[in-house]
Amino acid sequence: MTFRLKDSPLFYDMVQEEIDSCISCSKAKVLEFSKDEMIFTADAEPKSVFILLEGDILIYKVTLSGKRDIFMHVDKPGDVFGEVYLFMKKARYEYYSVTLKPSKVIEIPQDYFYYTCSENCGHHVKLIRNMMRILARKAYLFNLKLQILASGTLRQKITRYLIENMDGNTVRMTMNREMFADYLNVARPSLSRELMNMENEGLLVIKGKTIEIPDPNILDEVL
Repeated sequence: MTFRLKDSPLFYDMVQEEIDSCISCSKAKVLEFSKDEMIFTADAEPKSVFILLEGDILIYKVTLSGKRDIFMHVDKPGDVFGEVYLFMKKARYEYYSVTLKPSKVIEIPQDYFYYTCSENCGHHVKLIRNMMRILARKAYLFNLKLQILASGTLRQKITRYLIENMDGNTVRMTMNREMFADYLNVARPSLSRELMNMENEGLLVIKGKTIEIPDPNILDEVL
């Protein structure tokens, strides 16, 4: 099963033997969850790092008004989650992690990231170095979401998100419409209406979960 981890950022620059050694030495566990099952809750104490093997997971928090605020959608095997609050030494996660379909994850205890063994294994050093890269990227994503939410109008928020997630002239949406609305902190009908207006104006073309940007330069003028 660990062959699925070769593309994980946590095991970057490692061969399969090194990955297997990390999993074995860390006493990691494979956990299975049904759909709509919590992996961790907002009041749980962070004690582990999680890696997605298969499935679909949503990381979110609930505001005081009861609204769902989405931080991350985890659907790519090898993606890491739950690590930020672990290394911040927070007493609790403050976020929820729920499965959107049956999922499998690997749970690695926190101690493996704080201490190396007496042999100072090269793969262990690589793992810790890779975790630093992951934390840096998560800090970037936090900052990016703040920029998106501070963009002003709903159209500007949508535009900022699309520009930051373009691959060529295309954006592959991993979130459905309801999740995207929660991510932008807007009502779903308002989001759907604005997307339709932008499509009618030729700013974008929606094809299922793919959004095509005919002319990124024109879209950039929205900002």
